[in-house]
Formats: sequence, C-alpha cells, structure tokens
Amino acid sequence: MPSYVFSILVVLSAAGFAWLMAALVQRNAVRLRLVQVPNERSSHRTPTPSGGGIAIAMASLFAGLALLPSSFALAAWGASLVAALLGLADDRMDLPALFRLGVQFVLVMVLLGAAGNLPPLTISGLIVPQALLYVGLALAGVWWINLFNFMDGIDGIAASESVLLLAGLIFFALGSGQDSGAVWLMWWGAAVASASLGFLVLNWPPAKIFMGDAGSNFLATAIFAIALGLLSANILDYSVVLILAALFVADATVTLIQRAFRGERVFSAHRSHAYQRLARRWNGHLPVTLACIAVNLTWLYPLALWAQRDPAIAWLAVLMAYVPMVFICLIAGAGKPDSETHVATDLATHEE
Repeated sequence: MPSYVFSILVVLSAAGFAWLMAALVQRNAVRLRLVQVPNERSSHRTPTPSGGGIAIAMASLFAGLALLPSSFALAAWGASLVAALLGLADDRMDLPALFRLGVQFVLVMVLLGAAGNLPPLTISGLIVPQALLYVGLALAGVWWINLFNFMDGIDGIAASESVLLLAGLIFFALGSGQDSGAVWLMWWGAAVASASLGFLVLNWPPAKIFMGDAGSNFLATAIFAIALGLLSANILDYSVVLILAALFVADATVTLIQRAFRGERVFSAHRSHAYQRLARRWNGHLPVTLACIAVNLTWLYPLALWAQRDPAIAWLAVLMAYVPMVFICLIAGAGKPDSETHVATDLATHEE
C-alpha cells in the first residue's frame, strides 16, 4: 500500500485531471460527436457538450492504478472500466437495451463473486436467506446502475450526489471502529469523489458539459463496487448504505412504479421524475441541486450516523430515510404524465 502522503496526492490530483479532461472533451465535443441537442424530454434548452463523464472515469481509473489495488479492488476497477466503455459507446450510438442490461448484469455478478461471502442481512431479528440476499443484491445492482443514469437529468445533481455518497461511505467506514481490510477501496473511493468534484466545476448549474452515460455508468458501478467491498469486509452495515442512497433510489423507484401503474412504457424517456418536476416548478436546476445536497447533509447523514451507532434502530432509521423521500416524490408528482410529448427511447437513455 502506498504511503499516506502519496495516496493523498493521488486523490487530489484526480480532481485536476478530471477537470482538465472534461475541458478537453468540451472543446472537442463537436468533432467527437458528443453534443446533446435538446428535445421534448430534455431539461436543457441549448445544444451542450456531453460525454464529459469519461473524464471522471479516466481520472479515477488512473488513480486506482497508482494506489496499488487488492484482488477485489481489481474486480471493482475492471467492472467500472467496462461500464464506462459501455456508456461511452451508448453516448455515440444507441445500443440495444437488452445488450446494455446483459452487460450490466454480468458486471454485477462479477462484483458479487469477487466480494466473496457477504455478512448476513438481519431485519428485525430475522435473517434473510443467503440465496435471497444475493439475488436481491444482483437485482439491486442492475437497478442502481440504471436509476443513477435516470437521475442524471439536471445540472450538477449526479456529480454532487456521487461526491456526497462516496464521502459518506468513507466517513462511516472510518467511523465504524472495525479493522479495515478494504483500505484501498476507501482511498479509491476518495479518488472517485475527487474526480467527480473536479468535473462538477464544469457541470455546476448552468452546466458547460454533461456527464453522459459514460460518467453515470462508471460512477454507479464504482459506487456499487465500493459499497459492496465495504459490506463484504464487514465495515459497513446494509442499513447505512441504503440510507445514503435513499434520495436517488426513492425518486427513481417511485417514478418507475407510478408509470407502471399508469400502463406507460416504464423505460421510455420522460421528464416526470420528482427532481425534474421541481426544476421546472422552481424555474432552474440550481435550487434542486442545492436542495438535494441539503437533504443529504441534514437528513440522510444524521440518520446513517444514528443507524451506525445504534444497530437496534438501524431499520427504523432506514424507514425514516425513505418514507419522507417517497412522500416528497409523490407530492412533487413523480411519474405523472407531462403535458409535453414524450419521446420513446430505450432503457438507460441519458436524460440531461
């Protein structure tokens, strides 16, 4: 393992590298065919460079090499790389939905296999059967990759969520008091957060460049892998991870269920997520992105801390995280049909 000084330098360098690469993509977006033109489902009004998330991926992956990964970390690194390449290909051409889902499922299964034996999941004294746990995690992993893409629909929301989610995972892992067998994952998580922060400089409202599928696929896979590694090392509890992810999970899931009940094509493109509706209602992306940051810092972080310090109430804390989120999404009209014409596209189409 590299020295702390070297690791800190690598983490800090990731931000600068991601910013520089994103600026280069922005400058050459037309030549690279990475310009997103607004349509009926868009939350922006002018053609904007996209695909900038590849800068996050490159900065994070180079940082991972410098930090000398462990065996599981190699799987996390490789899966995240493939996810980024899949997203980049989808940014340039519309890949078939089933193909994308198939690749995502394989990546999740690779990560689950590399993680080894996971600690049992206990809810109110009841132990979830191990087979059911693994099936649930496989489905959750694929859904997480797709919902993260769906939630990347306004300026700054996905990059800032990545920073806060990864910072939360690292903070609570360090505060667990456990002898960490996943130090590299925490350093790499810090590097991914740093790269996201560097990209956020250009993606902050009003965004100069969008993340694209390359970025959202990479970040979702990397976050899932890091969380899985920390769970496998018994450093974090399932409840803490669920709480930290509540904002994105609640909005995307409520929207999906609402649209399914209405008989709509649940994976066709739309602008009916709660955060998208709020952006139109509040006449801008910035208020919504700031509100999401505030929810993380003032509501989800304290609940995660409570769950970590008192395992007896951990699942009560999970409910306290999700119930208000679901209520807010319903009040905001998540999943309700827009007055605008919808554009039908496949699963996991970027929504910025």
